[in-house]
Amino acid sequence: MKKGFVPIIVIIVLAAIVFLGYTIYYTIGLFDPCKSPIGCGGPKLYESPQSSTAPVPDETANPDLIGANWKTYTFEEVGLSFKYPEDKLFLEYPEGCFRTGGKLWARFKLQKPDLSWYSSEDVKNCNIPGEDGTQFQVSIEPKEININTLSQSEKSTKIQLAGQEANLIYNRGTFGGEGGSVIKFNRNGKGFWIYIPAESSGPGSKIDPLFNQILSTFKFTSDETANWKTYTNNQANFLLKYPPDWTITQKPKMDIQEDGITLRGKEGLIEIGWATQFGAGGCEQNYSLSLKDQTVKSCHGVNSDGTEWWRLFGWRGSNVFPIVYGDATAHSPYKDNREVILKIFSTIQTSQ
Repeated sequence: MKKGFVPIIVIIVLAAIVFLGYTIYYTIGLFDPCKSPIGCGGPKLYESPQSSTAPVPDETANPDLIGANWKTYTFEEVGLSFKYPEDKLFLEYPEGCFRTGGKLWARFKLQKPDLSWYSSEDVKNCNIPGEDGTQFQVSIEPKEININTLSQSEKSTKIQLAGQEANLIYNRGTFGGEGGSVIKFNRNGKGFWIYIPAESSGPGSKIDPLFNQILSTFKFTSDETANWKTYTNNQANFLLKYPPDWTITQKPKMDIQEDGITLRGKEGLIEIGWATQFGAGGCEQNYSLSLKDQTVKSCHGVNSDGTEWWRLFGWRGSNVFPIVYGDATAHSPYKDNREVILKIFSTIQTSQ
């Protein structure tokens, strides 16, 4: 064998060993090519599989995510709203039904109701018979309700809902004998009750997690008069808000020294006048009315016909009309209607 041939064989063997070692190093993943002198552009014989699917956020793990993509249902009349999943809970009646006579309802089912049996006019007028199987209901009564248990078999506990203390009552017989619970509370003269089904029947049953999430989205707006109309009086320097179904009319003008308006609604009426001078009345002002920026005294009483009245309340107006005065009446039954009258009073701002 020639002397020059041996080094060539040695070089070939060494090259084969280096190539084999290089290949094994990459194959078993011990070498990160991005950290090598040749960088990520070098040969890559093995690549560990990676998922291209982005992780789905767990809504239940973060309270701020609960209901992020849910639909919002709002009772504008009382400033209450909550969210619910449209793909799991369906309105039994079209939105807007059961909003007359002072009582408000929203009823939901786990199966989408079939309204194809009814004419468009029946659907529009909410002329749809009720069906069994209601799974979730929010009901608002025009007056306060008994929020305590009704029988010894019922158990109750205090909870917080939308910043409001409420009673959670297990009631087995609600809605066709299905096991479930009822949440009851009163707010601003109205009674609220919410039916939620339980995971299982029995006094020890728990609220289904889905409905616990729905309850966590309940909230009252900070201003329940947000959708009310605003009346501004620059002559007597005051403004107020009133419900959208109320009307304002100008009172017959007595003379250039006196003027006024009348607000009317199904709950009652309020008359406000402004003048350069005003004679004192003959009743005792023994009632305190809360306006937005002050408290004023008023005569007050309840009539035998079930109406409630406030008389001769007033405050200082403008330089032109320094006297602002008025009367108000809550229609019978006054306990059902007085809250709206008092709420209007609470919006009166006597200095602009």
